[in-house]
Amino acid sequence: MSYWLRGCPRCYGDLYANDDMYGKYFACLQCGHHLSDHEANDLNSSELGLEFTASQAVPNWALAELAA
Repeated sequence: MSYWLRGCPRCYGDLYANDDMYGKYFACLQCGHHLSDHEANDLNSSELGLEFTASQAVPNWALAELAA
């Protein structure tokens, strides 16, 4: 799953990419806004927000530092 920090054009919240039986979509974690096709194209073609993917597990030592 990919995330764009501060990428929502409506509230500047964090966006995520996902797909379901209707296809791929982009939505905001904070306000729930679903991007239109035009907004999604802008997201893919520009450097809107900071993109990262959550494909790697967080090391245990990092989790321990967060809990401290």
